Amino acid sequence: MKQITIALKNSLGDIDVMKQAIESFGQEADLPQELVHEVKFALEEVVSNTIGHGFEPGSEQSLTIRLRLGAGKLEIEVRDDGQPFNPLERPDPDLQQPFEERHIGGLGIFLLKHMLSDSLTYRREKGLNILTIEKSLTTRNSPTP
Repeated sequence: MKQITIALKNSLGDIDVMKQAIESFGQEADLPQELVHEVKFALEEVVSNTIGHGFEPGSEQSLTIRLRLGAGKLEIEVRDDGQPFNPLERPDPDLQQPFEERHIGGLGIFLLKHMLSDSLTYRREKGLNILTIEKSLTTRNSPTP
């Protein structure tokens, strides 16, 4: 089982550090480049939203991302000590509505649900938001129904 843990501060500058760590992990684990790109994109959305909306301005808080590869799946866990927020309770954006009329927000989680995850869960535990994403690697290239 391959695993990496990435510790970040609540700074948008740390997103580049995260993306580089994911890229390195993907190369070491021989993951498809498309999957590595999807993981970087999805986590950039999650982390930037957490930093922008989940923390008090000027506070020093942290996020931890763990990627674990094993048993035919990639598991990603994002932990943060920000305000309680379950992103799965947000309704999906109305993609039929013209872009300029849509409500701001929700697109990142929508993409995460529909692009990357086979399983997406949230829980609040010991003062932490914990978002867990699972992606099966065995069905990676099978057609979607």
